[in-house]
Amino acid sequence: SGAEAIAVHTPRGVWHVYGLAYPWKRWLLEGETIAGGAVGAQAAIEERLGAILGMWSHRIRRRRATHPNEPHVGLMHVQVGGAKTSGGEVLAGQEIELSRAMLDGVPFDFIGLSHLHMWQEVAERAHYASSTWRNDHSETDRKGWLRVQVAQHLDEIALPLGTEHARQYFEGGERLAATVEHYASPC
Repeated sequence: SGAEAIAVHTPRGVWHVYGLAYPWKRWLLEGETIAGGAVGAQAAIEERLGAILGMWSHRIRRRRATHPNEPHVGLMHVQVGGAKTSGGEVLAGQEIELSRAMLDGVPFDFIGLSHLHMWQEVAERAHYASSTWRNDHSETDRKGWLRVQVAQHLDEIALPLGTEHARQYFEGGERLAATVEHYASPC
């Protein structure tokens, strides 16, 4: 399937990783007869993606009740409504997309996104990393990669030194503290 959740055992403890591959319509609507044409298909797709995210939210909350210090990270190859392309174009309604509200509703400590080549934060704790190099001449934005740190408390995270772009998320509620830093690649 295109959605999986796994526990990764590291020397510092267990990390929970939730992966969503590019959500093809044929995967999300497989075996279904959809009434209402394109509008009905879009509603069914949103319902199925919402069910996946809802299942993950339930799983995270249940696990956090007994293991509050284990990080939960989403890695997704998706388009988020309202995100921009490297040329600055805002995308909406072009492909299967998740909304900011759908992502904000899942208590992930961090969400790493791929599909668009421009570094941007598109929801709370949800970032497109960009690409490490330009893929065509219209991509004039900064290219690079992200360094993400997740911990129980912000004072356990090494703060960025000399990084132009960093974002800190304080602990509280359902999430652990996190720092996201964007490092530019020389391209």
